[in-house]
Amino acid sequence: MKIKRNLSREKEWLFNDGSLPIQVKIVEPGDINSVEHYHKTMHEYFFLLQGRARISVNGTVHALERDDVLIVEPGEIHRVIDYSADMRLLLLMPPPVPGDKYVVSF
Repeated sequence: MKIKRNLSREKEWLFNDGSLPIQVKIVEPGDINSVEHYHKTMHEYFFLLQGRARISVNGTVHALERDDVLIVEPGEIHRVIDYSADMRLLLLMPPPVPGDKYVVSF
């Protein structure tokens, strides 16, 4: 059993040491530094806790509102492109895999 208190105050990925099958991060507007990228093997889960966000996946923009979940599959190019000032986003994904993230450059 593990418990993490005050999760919303953390600014880094949690549980990303491989000890659990998931890593967790709360993202707020000041934390967004999104570039177009994809993951070779990992899924990424975007759960909008508060506010609004727009996320591009393979060139299609998806508007998220509170309590929406967007699941990005391996190989899908994605990035957060817009968000409200009160946005809070819970990101969930497997522990990091070296070399799995590819930044798309044009």
